[in-house]
Amino acid sequence: MKAFFNQHQDVYNGTEPPIYDVQTIPEVKIIEDNYSTFKEELLAVINNEETRQKAFYKRSYAKSPNWTQIELMLYGLSYKDKIDLFPKTHEILTKIDGVSTIYFSFLDKSAKIKAHNGDTDAFHRIHLGINIPNGLPDCGMEVAGNQFNWKEGKCVAFNDIYFHSAWNLTDKMRIVLIIDLLLPKYRDQSDRVNSGVITTLILSRSYKYIGIIIELLPRILTRAIHPVLHFFVQIYFKAKKR
Repeated sequence: MKAFFNQHQDVYNGTEPPIYDVQTIPEVKIIEDNYSTFKEELLAVINNEETRQKAFYKRSYAKSPNWTQIELMLYGLSYKDKIDLFPKTHEILTKIDGVSTIYFSFLDKSAKIKAHNGDTDAFHRIHLGINIPNGLPDCGMEVAGNQFNWKEGKCVAFNDIYFHSAWNLTDKMRIVLIIDLLLPKYRDQSDRVNSGVITTLILSRSYKYIGIIIELLPRILTRAIHPVLHFFVQIYFKAKKR
């Protein structure tokens, strides 16, 4: 069984649903039970100017003025400087089998995130509400035509391979803790899945600079690049574990 990777804005034709019933995901209870710990640790960091600057510092990729993140882990790659700020959050979540991504997501007041899709169907993307200023229609998200809102201390789960958008039309910040949890059928393929997503991200950023060239090439050729690069990225993941 192989995960789907979005290699070139591919149309998803797999079988995963856009929305998951959180009652069918046992790990959700652990996440919700530790809501207070996550929130207290976050507030302690962002309410201190020194640690706040460290938490929001980015090394390379561009920031969005209205949609910011504090990343502890992205697709199996850890950010030690951020983990040092959130030791309890990191310890609790990394004990859960299948967790590949952990980050806090901040959506500013009167802000919208335009529709976009993710890079694989191999994850439950879980949002834990940390600070939710209001419900629908003022604050919420839409996944494949399905609208819902967050609640503080509660999780929602979806598959971000589908197009999804979010909005916060209130006058306060919306904060959620985002966790990518591998579907059980892929948990013995964590290196392959994580390296596949990293490969997709590398290519998507490359397209920004050589997009015209890429579009002029046959799509079958551009898709052939992904598995080749994926092979080398996966070697890197395995080497890191030695």
